[in-house]
Amino acid sequence: ITTLPSGFKLPNNLIFCEMVFFGCENLSSINNGFKLPTTLKTCNALFGRCSSLTALPDEFTVPEGVVDMYGTFYGTAISKVPTGFAIPSTVKYASLLFADCYAALVLYYT
Repeated sequence: ITTLPSGFKLPNNLIFCEMVFFGCENLSSINNGFKLPTTLKTCNALFGRCSSLTALPDEFTVPEGVVDMYGTFYGTAISKVPTGFAIPSTVKYASLLFADCYAALVLYYT
């Protein structure tokens, strides 16, 4: 996988979304329409070791209700998160969230 096409969607009733794209080393882009389901509770290592992934879509958000984000972006090449990106207040576990990112990650707080 090198890109998530514009029509790609995760099921609306998804609760656990762990390691779905883990190890997709050639995944370099995610379309702007990609959204995580509002029913999601965990997204552990969702994009873990996607070492070609350099950016998240401008509208990318993590829905309130997510509790576990362990290693969600572990081992990517993301250098900057979108301006509106926030870790939901419901998150209890965020260990290794951006660990081993291969670029100098810049986080913007508002």
